[in-house]
Amino acid sequence: MVFSSLIFCTIFLPLCLLVYYGVPRVLGKGQERKIILSNYILLCFSLVFYAFGGVKYLLLIAAVIFINWCAGFLVSKDRHGTAVRRLSLIGAVLCDMGLLFFFKYFNLFIATIENVFFAGKLSGAERMAGIVSGTGTGALGIGQIVLPVGISFFTFQALSYVIDVYTNTVEVQGNLFISHFTLHVSHSSLQVLLFITRTSLDSLQKEMLVHTSSQTV
Repeated sequence: MVFSSLIFCTIFLPLCLLVYYGVPRVLGKGQERKIILSNYILLCFSLVFYAFGGVKYLLLIAAVIFINWCAGFLVSKDRHGTAVRRLSLIGAVLCDMGLLFFFKYFNLFIATIENVFFAGKLSGAERMAGIVSGTGTGALGIGQIVLPVGISFFTFQALSYVIDVYTNTVEVQGNLFISHFTLHVSHSSLQVLLFITRTSLDSLQKEMLVHTSSQTV
């Protein structure tokens, strides 16, 4: 789903905003319940948003969540020794960077090999154009890898959580949400950005309650 598409602007976004603000007002009893409902509504709509790019990519998000969630526990200073923490951090970095390389640069890697070694009678300029555009000759018979929406953003954010736990900047969180999206309006243009929140529901509720209380006062 493209952010400027008709289905997003006329159906998905209005419905998301209506449910996000309407349902907690009707069903929410107390501020904490409203916050919980709002979070889960946004989570559900975000998963639907990703599913438009391919339901199979929801498995990718789940994999990133699981890898970094487990790594967070393994790199915790209060739970494991230095050796385990370092190996776990290295493992998380390799897994996350491996996913990024595969989805972002695998096409370029294959295109480079095909244009350098299997270009046949193509001229040097044509080979270079193929490498720059990431278009191979098809000699190896490997198909193009589709780039999932926001993979760089949510992968780096998830990895930053692991690094923060390793450096004892934040505590281990029981929940790791990675699929929410937020709306930012700048210079009259609608920008939809992916974000990750590394806080548990309890921590998020407390922060929201404090913010709401300060506004009320």
